[in-house]
Amino acid sequence: HVVEREELDKLSRATHHEDILLVVKTKKIPSVKELMSAPGRSFIMALEEVENPHNLGAIMRSCAHFGVTGIVYEAKVPVALTAAAFRTSEGGAESVPAIHLANWAEVFDAAKREGYKSFATSSHDGESLYKTKFPEKTLLFVGAEGSGLSDNLMKKMNAMLSIPGTGEVESLNVSNATTAILTEWYR
Repeated sequence: HVVEREELDKLSRATHHEDILLVVKTKKIPSVKELMSAPGRSFIMALEEVENPHNLGAIMRSCAHFGVTGIVYEAKVPVALTAAAFRTSEGGAESVPAIHLANWAEVFDAAKREGYKSFATSSHDGESLYKTKFPEKTLLFVGAEGSGLSDNLMKKMNAMLSIPGTGEVESLNVSNATTAILTEWYR
């Protein structure tokens, strides 16, 4: 259908649509249980309050590049489904399922049942990323920029990771930190 630009803006909820909009069926998103029961080597990204669609899109792109099994995330809105996240992911959103959660209980139940070891990042605590041996089943938690992971989630981690650097800045952007960790896991 040929429509006015205003209708495209409204339908896409964005202004960066290049005057084209496709309405398509979305693929089935697996359940947490299905995602975490994948056979063999598995890496699940767990994001708490990472609500910037550009950061999430960049994380999805890195996850697709390095073969991450999937993403589970808790946020006020299902930001992984936004046009900005899809655009920034450059195709990563198509190959890495992202499951929006209301709470973490199901993830921790599945992690225990399936034998996942949970890691979190910290800018001032934890084992060096470069000395870490990732297990067959890895669950990596990262939090929103600024606030990081909540204390409630930090208490549930099996191990803490730090990304060594010069110390000139406190930490990396959440998507850059994710990419650094995924590079080591993939290696």
